[in-house]
Amino acid sequence: MKILKPNSVEVQITRQGILQNYWLVKDSAIHPDTTNYTSYATLLIFLDVFRIDYIQFRESLKTHVLPNWGSLDIEEKKNLIREMIYPTNAVLTDYFSESELKTLWSAMAERHKIARINRWEKARKELSYYLTVAEAFQFYQDTKEFKGDYIDANIPILKLWALGGNDSSLGIDYTTNGFPSKTYFSVALQEILLNALNGEV
Repeated sequence: MKILKPNSVEVQITRQGILQNYWLVKDSAIHPDTTNYTSYATLLIFLDVFRIDYIQFRESLKTHVLPNWGSLDIEEKKNLIREMIYPTNAVLTDYFSESELKTLWSAMAERHKIARINRWEKARKELSYYLTVAEAFQFYQDTKEFKGDYIDANIPILKLWALGGNDSSLGIDYTTNGFPSKTYFSVALQEILLNALNGEV
């Protein structure tokens, strides 16, 4: 995800100005009348007001901020390292102690997990609105064994199940018994589920 602003709007530096005049789009979106203004500061504001979740925040930092590592100042580099994002040749102990790095890693992992919990809860609640009581119960039964793998370890079982896909490297195959094989399946429900798991509105 990236943050754009209209070319006709003066660059904003205040929190309110950014929220009023900048917006979030997919990386593939093309807006000829806008400028990409993605930075750690703008992403942090969008994270703070729940326009993106922590997973999107880190993915955007990797895509849009990390490539500029060489031009970042010390504090900007430390901001990225706090999120455990850095080039492979970075010497992390030049910025934080080993103890601090372990704490930062634990905090990042926990925030990732919370984001996955929120994504799963959104998916479950949105689908249950469209399902009958019996279908919602069956959906719970069909996913209860592996939703924990997604939440705790980010293993892509839920997405593979939703797609009816497989991953031979993980020994996972839902081509015959995934979501598309269920009596309560529809393309619209599949889209709702995948959008929620991808953090999309």
